[in-house]
Amino acid sequence: MSREYLKQEYRKAIKNQLAQQDPMKTVIVYHHLLEIGYDESRAVDALAYQLEMMLLDMLSENKNFD
Repeated sequence: MSREYLKQEYRKAIKNQLAQQDPMKTVIVYHHLLEIGYDESRAVDALAYQLEMMLLDMLSENKNFD
């Protein structure tokens, strides 16, 4: 899988979370990013990056996803 493909999949996951408003923490952080000047695309990118880092950490530490 290419890096670009994964990036798009993380973005899709964040957009789905926002559309479903679940988890609420994602929605809250998204709105906070908008309030401090991020545009919508950049806010989704920031959340997608955080999701990627969380998943990589989970895999490297052999942790369960919560």
